[in-house]
Amino acid sequence: MSVRIVDWGGELPDNEPLWRYMKLSTFLLLLEGKAFFPSVATLRREDPLECVCDADMSWLQYELPRDLARYKKLQAWLDAWLKKHGPGHVPSRPLYHYEEHYIEMLRELRAIWCWHNSEAESAAMWSIYGERGVAVKTDVASLKAALRAGDFLIARIRYIKRDSDAPSFWTEWDRSRDRELVLRPYLIKSAEYAHESEVRVVTFCPPRTSGWLISDIDVSALIKGVVVSRSVPHEEFCSIERLLKTRTGAPMRRSTLLGHLIEEQQTHAIAAGYFSNQPARVEPDYLHEL
Repeated sequence: MSVRIVDWGGELPDNEPLWRYMKLSTFLLLLEGKAFFPSVATLRREDPLECVCDADMSWLQYELPRDLARYKKLQAWLDAWLKKHGPGHVPSRPLYHYEEHYIEMLRELRAIWCWHNSEAESAAMWSIYGERGVAVKTDVASLKAALRAGDFLIARIRYIKRDSDAPSFWTEWDRSRDRELVLRPYLIKSAEYAHESEVRVVTFCPPRTSGWLISDIDVSALIKGVVVSRSVPHEEFCSIERLLKTRTGAPMRRSTLLGHLIEEQQTHAIAAGYFSNQPARVEPDYLHEL
């Protein structure tokens, strides 16, 4: 097992706070020490710009030959992959086709776990990913410690402004500085998604699958706190809290987006619990109507 933390998209210190907003069903799976990493190809079904390289067909020609060992290794990977999975099982393609096949191979063979980098809760992330769910809070060091089986890469997404007049994503990049990142387009997104402030965990997955179920995640090491959506009723929050206490000692609270309504809901729940435990009082004259 190995976990690498890299900073191609920006500095990523161990204490950097991370959040993952999720459905309750996904949270229950996580409490069992499991998480599903969708493949990049699966992510593209909802976001057609996922792992997209614009029409700069020369960037691989420019970049890869500078590292001859990597260049030959990539050619061997592509040839083997195309023989087994490529269109028409073509054994080899000219170099100017390699950019297309390289990106296609990455989409099939890489699986992603997405986290949001922020100090505070995000109303946007709640709306998109956890409307009636929870948000798990951790940090980079804890995320690394929790991944106990497999090979993983943890990196910040680089957001790039899309220019319709530019030939590609790579315009005005420092190719020497961004060389490793250019070869990993699944760590690049357009600036329209910058609000996600995303940090990704990347691993391998079999081709032509929807992703990879990662097991043996150390939940105690991972979860530093759990926040429950404001859309979850108070009674459900209490049930989730009891469940969490049986699995981990991490603190749990309601979303701050509820404001003063948190105290109101708690007061109403106490009152409802008191009156529901009292016997019903019925006047004798009305008993015959039951």
